[in-house]
Amino acid sequence: MEIPAGVRRLCVAYDIESYSVRRNRGQLAAQDRLTRVIRDACAAAGLADGDFEAQHQGDGGLVLLPTGGEVDEPLLISAFIRSLEASLREANRGAEAGEPIRLRVALREGIVFTAAHGYAGDAVVDAFRMCDAPAVRRVLAANPDADLVIVVSDGLHRDVVRHGDHGLPGDSFVAHPLQVKQFCDTGWIYVPGGDAGLPPEPRTAPAAPARSEGSFLAEALDRDTPYDLF
Repeated sequence: MEIPAGVRRLCVAYDIESYSVRRNRGQLAAQDRLTRVIRDACAAAGLADGDFEAQHQGDGGLVLLPTGGEVDEPLLISAFIRSLEASLREANRGAEAGEPIRLRVALREGIVFTAAHGYAGDAVVDAFRMCDAPAVRRVLAANPDADLVIVVSDGLHRDVVRHGDHGLPGDSFVAHPLQVKQFCDTGWIYVPGGDAGLPPEPRTAPAAPARSEGSFLAEALDRDTPYDLF
């Protein structure tokens, strides 16, 4: 198979916390608000419809933002984070009691390929792994008043975020080890208006009994991340 030409993009993976516990009406409402949040955040960051690509996947998805060339990446990232926070806050004002959407968002830059069923490339996979990392989940859980937790890759933090250009809160990103499946790296976590420090590790639970044959799919579908089976 001939490999198509890849393009460098800023991969933004996102996922709703505890989506699977919602009933049908709550899932429909959450997806509607999520679509508006992502669309409004891109628009408020100065991106027209043709400036970015999106792959929606129920309770999460992927947005590919432009990078390189004439793109001022620190300005774009700063504007997108601020816009996402504001759009999410506005969407949650009209949410039913107890049904706000809280997002985990991961940013990772790299080469992306257009594939038959979406997008491919290490940057895409890594972004979703980062979004699903236990450390990111625990930081969001430790900030119950926060709507959003953001994690950026080590390279993106080193090259762009830590310098604090265009109002990026570089000093507020906290380094955490991230490990999900075969992915293992350092991520830098930020909670707007919250604390990105990590609470103590929970005690290790007793080993679970062996799973019966065929239980893997049921377990995977019960989780709330779009790339469980990737």
